[in-house]
Amino acid sequence: MRVGWIGLGMMGLAMARCAARAGHDVVGLTRGRPDHRALVADGGRLSTDLAEVVAHAELLCLNVFDDAQLRALIDGERLLARLRPGTILVVHTTGNPDLSRGLAASAPPGVEVIDGAFSGTPAQAIDGTLTVMAGGRDAAVARARPLFESYAACVRHVGPTGAGMQLKLINNLLFAAQVRLAEDAFRLAGDAGFDAATVAEVLGRCSAASRALAIIGEGGNIAANAARMRFYVDKDVAVAVGIADAAGLDLGLVGEVARGAAAPDAA
Repeated sequence: MRVGWIGLGMMGLAMARCAARAGHDVVGLTRGRPDHRALVADGGRLSTDLAEVVAHAELLCLNVFDDAQLRALIDGERLLARLRPGTILVVHTTGNPDLSRGLAASAPPGVEVIDGAFSGTPAQAIDGTLTVMAGGRDAAVARARPLFESYAACVRHVGPTGAGMQLKLINNLLFAAQVRLAEDAFRLAGDAGFDAATVAEVLGRCSAASRALAIIGEGGNIAANAARMRFYVDKDVAVAVGIADAAGLDLGLVGEVARGAAAPDAA
């Protein structure tokens, strides 16, 4: 499949490389970063011309950081108007589901929009073992599935456009809550005189083990690891909380912990 890729950050580059290694014809938009050459080494190509990347694509993947960068592409570059009939636009950027729904509603005739929300670590992106939660029409998701399967071990069609982002935000709320609980557990253990690396190893083998605990405790570098996780998950928590507040939804204990606050009845 002819794939255009916009957003070659840590995760996007690894995913595009997996797609190229799987035999897809991948062209990534670059601003000249040296690490982008890894895509070429894996059989892909690079271009500095947005129009070329878009014109090449049967599937155009957007994997920028947040909704603001996504809107800059859509509005500033008039991206939808550039898409040919038959093109599938895949939104990998985690953000507000309404943005993906709006893109689907305003797409030119013959253009499909999928929100391809994904979850996993950079190592899983490199290995091609992410999880993709796809929202979109049945036929569009079926067409995109071979691409998703090049970088994901689990691909699930979870509903219409927007559903993938909804489920990803629920996942990230839970993960953010687990990160904050893990931080507090390491603080408590440190106050009791335990070494962080020892705590990470022992608890990682106990019933309290979780991915959040493993990431936060890696190498005993609690503060640095937590700060790195907050950089990525806090923006998603803010989106989820904003959506819930606007809709009058109760996020419950998961929302309270994810926001960084104690539950109202906590002792």
